[in-house]
Amino acid sequence: MTVPSQILVLQGEDDQAALIAKRVREFGVSATVWPCDGGITPLPAGVCGIIVTGATTDARRDAVIDAVLKGPVPVLAVGAGFDLMNVALGGQQRHMGRLASGMTTVRTDDRSGLLDQVPAPLSVWMRRTSVVAGLAAALTAIAWDVDGHVVGAESQARQRFGVRFHPHLAASDSGRLILRRFVHDICGCRSDWRLPEQIPGLLADVREAVGSRPVIALLSGGLYSAVTVGLLQRALPEPQVVALHVDTGVMRQGESERVLALAQAMNLRRIEVRDAHRDVLAALGGLHRTVEKHACLAQQLQARAIHAAARAEGTDRPTLAFGQVSPAGDMAPVAAGHTCNRHLSAGDGGDAVITPLHGYFRDEVRQLG
Repeated sequence: MTVPSQILVLQGEDDQAALIAKRVREFGVSATVWPCDGGITPLPAGVCGIIVTGATTDARRDAVIDAVLKGPVPVLAVGAGFDLMNVALGGQQRHMGRLASGMTTVRTDDRSGLLDQVPAPLSVWMRRTSVVAGLAAALTAIAWDVDGHVVGAESQARQRFGVRFHPHLAASDSGRLILRRFVHDICGCRSDWRLPEQIPGLLADVREAVGSRPVIALLSGGLYSAVTVGLLQRALPEPQVVALHVDTGVMRQGESERVLALAQAMNLRRIEVRDAHRDVLAALGGLHRTVEKHACLAQQLQARAIHAAARAEGTDRPTLAFGQVSPAGDMAPVAAGHTCNRHLSAGDGGDAVITPLHGYFRDEVRQLG
């Protein structure tokens, strides 16, 4: 069986990495956002190239530099990742003393391996706080801004390429073409990744993770939770799947009724409803920041999920950990499909939660559904 081509996108900057991976998948190429804490070796099967962005922590910075210096496949550095690549290879950066952000014009060298066939000049989106003070000797400049600063460089011999602007953003001219050049022409990736073909693997993962135990699916009525329940229904015998809807009191008018109608339309036989609006509203009192409110809602959902799991397995001390594929222990796993689940793993030990759609983007989840 042929292993599909794959691009690793290092998780240096969460939002940028996710968007880059989404762009690569649009070419029909598998792309995985890769955690920076575990290193890049050994590479997963099928990896043909690595894309790096900036880094929000020292550990992530070290992982990006390690990829630039030791990665056995071509590397593309974008945005702040370009600065890290230049420094890693012996170059120097100079801080500007301010943040420069917005559209700018870039001229390019059409003899470049990366920018060949890319129309010039380019109007691109760029956000930076430093400029190249000295380009690494191993690199050759391939793009410059209006002030003459190097904003693109490459080493064709070492298969290292970088642009200081953001080709994955729609505002950047020819951004898709630049990414496609790297993915297809430089890395040699095949367009052999198709979303519908991922469904059998998702179903198999669910069966392996859950086994014969009951699974509690949090059903909010949103896209992710509805598709998660659909996957569970297809993967598991009907008696194993219990949908749990929590009325938080901060939903749209009539939304709980619509969720119950959705459950009926999906032929869900087992659904439990919890009215938690008093507790949730009390817990939200005094909170102003959106991230705090999301975390609070997640904690309230978690409390109800723990209670439901405890009832399902006859124990008062179940454990939950979002983001894991395989639950451990004998308690009922809770399938999470809602977007605030990243707040539910802190301080919980154990692996009693599965997130079948982890790593998929909203439009992909819609297609899967």
